[in-house]
Amino acid sequence: MTNQETALTTTTIEETLPITALAHILSTELQLNSGQIARTIALLDEGNTIPFIARYRKEVTGSLDEVQIQTIADRAGALRALHERKADVRRLIGVQGKLTPELAASILAASTLQEVEDLYLPYRPKRKTRASVAREKGLAPLAEIILQQPERRGEINAILEEYAHPFLDAGKGVETSLEAYAGARDIAAEIIAEDAGVRGSMRTLFFKYSTIAARVADPEKIVEKDPSGVYQLYYDFNESVTKLVPHRVLALNRAEHEEVLRVSVSLPYEQAQAGITQHYSIKTASPFSGQLAEAMEDGYKRLLAPAMEREVRVELTRQAEAHAINIFAANLRNLLLQPPLRGRKVLGIDPGFRTGCKLAVIDETSKYIDSDTIYLHKPEQAQQMLRKLLAQYHIDVISIGNGTASRETEQLVAGLIRELEQETGQHVGYVIVNEAGASVYSASEAGRQEFPTLDATQRGTISIARRLQDPLAELVKIDPKAVGVGLYQHDVDQKELAAMLERVVASCVNFAGVEESTALSNRVQTCSRCPALAPPPLCRPPASSKSPMALSLWITPSFTPKATPLHARCSRCFLIAVMLRSKQQNPPNVSPTSANSSSCKAALGAARVPVAKKPPGQISLRKSALGGQRSTTFWRTWKSPALTLAMRCPLLSCATMC
Repeated sequence: MTNQETALTTTTIEETLPITALAHILSTELQLNSGQIARTIALLDEGNTIPFIARYRKEVTGSLDEVQIQTIADRAGALRALHERKADVRRLIGVQGKLTPELAASILAASTLQEVEDLYLPYRPKRKTRASVAREKGLAPLAEIILQQPERRGEINAILEEYAHPFLDAGKGVETSLEAYAGARDIAAEIIAEDAGVRGSMRTLFFKYSTIAARVADPEKIVEKDPSGVYQLYYDFNESVTKLVPHRVLALNRAEHEEVLRVSVSLPYEQAQAGITQHYSIKTASPFSGQLAEAMEDGYKRLLAPAMEREVRVELTRQAEAHAINIFAANLRNLLLQPPLRGRKVLGIDPGFRTGCKLAVIDETSKYIDSDTIYLHKPEQAQQMLRKLLAQYHIDVISIGNGTASRETEQLVAGLIRELEQETGQHVGYVIVNEAGASVYSASEAGRQEFPTLDATQRGTISIARRLQDPLAELVKIDPKAVGVGLYQHDVDQKELAAMLERVVASCVNFAGVEESTALSNRVQTCSRCPALAPPPLCRPPASSKSPMALSLWITPSFTPKATPLHARCSRCFLIAVMLRSKQQNPPNVSPTSANSSSCKAALGAARVPVAKKPPGQISLRKSALGGQRSTTFWRTWKSPALTLAMRCPLLSCATMC
């Protein structure tokens, strides 16, 4: 192996953070066993989802819960990003030929990305600055003299003139000592401002003692920019950054974005000076002490303070967004996990004045039956229509959306229910449900696929009715951001918000479970035991069947040889994909008895499915409902030779319990 190959190998090893080292770091941070962490990271690296690991790999992780696994995943990603950035910085500085052993050790010892960036800052390519112009004039040595502060006795001005004389050059634009020292101070100010130690001290001081202030951006246009006075509380605002609450940070950001306010973060130089002098002490006996003091103040006000202001604003915004996203996630989880109302026929009402109240009837299995429209300004006709639907379909409960005219609709329905109880003794209940996102679903691709022949208003009313029967099954179809349970949801990082909400939906779906035979593909794909195979929407039960299970099985070629064993091992679902591949491997003219179960075993790979010996052509299905577990067996004979061959395979068993 050549020296070049050896260096390349060494670089590769350095740039890859071993799982054992990662687990050791996280073990100290999280107070967990390093073996647990290493095995969990290995499972995550293999592509397993967090709900799957938490539920079905407890023996590997040592029974870590979802929160702990998510923390491990987040911190492992952050540490790997930090390690990669360290390698990039070492490489970039090394290319410049300025990487010293001390600097490399400092980069390696850095514990945050910010520390790494501070160390890289003096070597980062820059645009033209006052310091770079001074360096082009040859004033860098004079700046070093200012920073070193040699002690000399004598008249100060004469000493300064003596030191500046060698750097005077009219051709370079340095004609006087004043110009020479001005350029040297610019260089010294930049060196001080880019010093990693100084920046660390300033960062600490800013986060402890700085103040955030807001002022009206343009008093003459304030009526135009903020006509309702939404931001009047912040027209003259001052508060310590340590006391600033998250919602105020987001409000200030929004007001600044709308050009209503001008926001700033400040720390007086008198409070910050001690943080600089502890790294660059001023020697009073040196004639250059005044030059250094001026360079410090200039570097702070011109370079350091604006940089620290940006960092404080970014960190405050990050914390506020994280707080808002967590609130959104908690609210969404509570909304998704509302208890369902199973086994009841529901009449959904989407209230409205001008266009009327839309009605939709669904049966116990959420199947759409009928729809109509009533008008609140015609109460007698509206009551007649409601009476007709309640009697015709034996409605158990009425679901009323909480939109416009919901209170008037509630009064109409409540009066009708009282009359029915007095006349016939019929007991019908009503519930006001949150209809946020119903209009989004009604116009979505999922809504059009599920009800292609209905218009958007009918789809929205069906969604309102279904939200009472099974909130999770209905709300999971809608973009979580359209549900409307967040704090400043449009002001936060949309990528982070979407990732968090996807995790919440996946967690709720896996917590509640999925009926694989009837659930739509968007919910099945969220289940940890069902790989993301991008199946089409699943077959719905026949119209004549009241059972949601009625042999609605996947028939899709999207199962791959790699995914089939995973699904069979994890979900123990009956895989028609095996049959499809068997059909490809065994032409129709080949008798199924001439083959054995080896083809099915090969298709399933290492799938460990309990042996279930059933007569040919019989399928056993088991389901688990949200309200409890119950088993139902259905039987059906398949005529296809390929299907019969797959049925005879003793490895195949179907249990759709999630």
